[in-house]
Amino acid sequence: MDITAGLPKNVSIGCGSCGYQVSKMRCRKFRVLLIVMLLFGCFVPVSGGIGNTSLCLPQQGAFWLGVHPPVQYHATEMDVTNSSIASFARAVGKKPAIVVFSHEWGVNKSFPSKQFAQIYESGATPWVRLMLRSDIHQNKPEPLFTMSRILNGAYDAELRNWAVQVKNLGYPVIVEYGTEVNGKWFPWNGYWTGNTHGAEKFRETYRHIFQVLEKEGASNLIRVYHVNWHSDPDESWNTIAAYYPGDEFVDIIGVSVYGALTPKEKNVKPFSEMMDLSYQEIVALNTSKPIIIAETGTDINNEYINPVVWTKDALMNLSSGRWPGVIGIVWWNSAWPNDSTSGYNTSMRVEEDSTLQELLHNLIGNDSRFVNKTDLTC
Repeated sequence: MDITAGLPKNVSIGCGSCGYQVSKMRCRKFRVLLIVMLLFGCFVPVSGGIGNTSLCLPQQGAFWLGVHPPVQYHATEMDVTNSSIASFARAVGKKPAIVVFSHEWGVNKSFPSKQFAQIYESGATPWVRLMLRSDIHQNKPEPLFTMSRILNGAYDAELRNWAVQVKNLGYPVIVEYGTEVNGKWFPWNGYWTGNTHGAEKFRETYRHIFQVLEKEGASNLIRVYHVNWHSDPDESWNTIAAYYPGDEFVDIIGVSVYGALTPKEKNVKPFSEMMDLSYQEIVALNTSKPIIIAETGTDINNEYINPVVWTKDALMNLSSGRWPGVIGIVWWNSAWPNDSTSGYNTSMRVEEDSTLQELLHNLIGNDSRFVNKTDLTC
């Protein structure tokens, strides 16, 4: 496939990509002919516009260690602190390279300066999920931050302000809109917006958001297209490919692969089985984009699934190179109540399971292939 087809005239090559095959070559951010780079066998994520940053990909066979580490009794996924980041690092024996949090517009549309500052001060690169929704409740249509209103420019002023402030941070930021878009639990899924027409509207909305950010000069953003490992509902209009906004608007493809989500859930598939299925669908998009396991974890309170066995399957197969396009993994170090029933809470917090801690110390903390920083100088 000619991966130069359809690219903007002034294409930038993301630095650090040559570490996959040319480890001694010092990469810098510069404009070159893509075909020259390909002659060296580099794994090159290419993009125009706002994907041009100095964030370096891990070398071939290495993986970013990422985490979403909210405080123990968090109200929203915005509640990330220095102490919650440090708590996860102690539990696994290594600091994370990436820390994820959500910017919930239904809670506060103001720029989340505090979260960015704390993550950056911890030595990690921030990854922010733009959650343009009224509240955190799932499986319902969105009444306020609809894709129609976004496309009509109703929130362009807020997006422009967001862009100016993120640009002024002066360091790379990973950002996504449309988390797990092929799952109907979120309101940007086509189930709520017209099926095939809804998928088309999502593509347009995703592009619109990043075009607005680009016009304000936010060139320090790495854009993530984030899907779930399987599509719900399982319909022809609701595939990973159906929502894909195009190579020129995506720098990394993220995928969520969870084990047990509640204490009573049965018949949970092994991580490797789920990842095999989603990986094939992702690479079938015919892109050379790097892939990241954007969310993973399993409930340590589940009666039927051993979290150590499930997690070991994930990490051992990842380390073996079973999915060569994958550059990182993000553990969802979170806990939440499922209803008012006492004791029926989900927890994926590593701090709460000593055997899981031991496993992660051995397979992540003591393995140099799981890197704890993103090299911003390349």
